[in-house]
Amino acid sequence: VEHQISRNAELMRRAAEDKALLAVGGRITETLNQKLPLRVVLREALALILDAAGSSLGAIYLAEAGGKLVLQSQIGYNQARRDELQNFFGHSGLLYRASRENTALRIPSPDLAQDLIDDLRHKTKFPSLLVAPLAVADASLGILVACSSRSELDDAWVNSVQTVTSQLAEAVVLARTSVTVSE
Repeated sequence: VEHQISRNAELMRRAAEDKALLAVGGRITETLNQKLPLRVVLREALALILDAAGSSLGAIYLAEAGGKLVLQSQIGYNQARRDELQNFFGHSGLLYRASRENTALRIPSPDLAQDLIDDLRHKTKFPSLLVAPLAVADASLGILVACSSRSELDDAWVNSVQTVTSQLAEAVVLARTSVTVSE
């Protein structure tokens, strides 16, 4: 009986998270339809994603023409920490890896060195993070970083966030296209 109660609680938690992330997708679509500046869209989307994830810390980096990832939006970091965030706490290579491989990286992960995991956990004060590319087709346009209070990130949550990052990537493409057309 205790196992069933525990299992039901876990299923209810997952259902609530899925519902929240679906709502995020809908709200991002609404935000996009308002034709707001990209910076505002990024901030709104980040707030929605973090809210659905139950987190208060996250960031979005966008790739410039030369491929350099530049911090464009962040929530939860004060000015002193923002400078650390610009180079992802000394681990910007992880952002470039996710961008280059066009795949989400979970922290913790057996694919990453334990000292890197420990350092990021210490510096962010969160047990897990997701570093997810904003990509359209095979073109990576940026990176979303979401911190989580969970000890590990399950596949369902990661897949839901990746669905939302796809929408966000399309918003970046549209915003950049409209800037190019207006010039």
